[in-house]
Amino acid sequence: MPKLKLSFEQVPLETVMETLLREVVSFVQGNAQWWDDAAQHLDDIARNLADHERRKWRLVAACYQERAQLHRDLVARVQPWGANGTPLTESER
Repeated sequence: MPKLKLSFEQVPLETVMETLLREVVSFVQGNAQWWDDAAQHLDDIARNLADHERRKWRLVAACYQERAQLHRDLVARVQPWGANGTPLTESER
């Protein structure tokens, strides 16, 4: 994602906040995907382990999946809203 250089003199604060909010949402979405991928990887590893080890790895994978869900929930709460508290249009999302 290209970095935008915005200055307060050039752009209204509301626009700057909207841009920053979009960047944060994009970052958190990426984190959610990373946690999901890591959880899947741990599950794949666990399949080849003895039962007592498998349970440990799957517990960690479940924690990773929970973390991914927390990230997705946060995105779902933030994404539809602009910095000024009004809903974003479909083209702005």
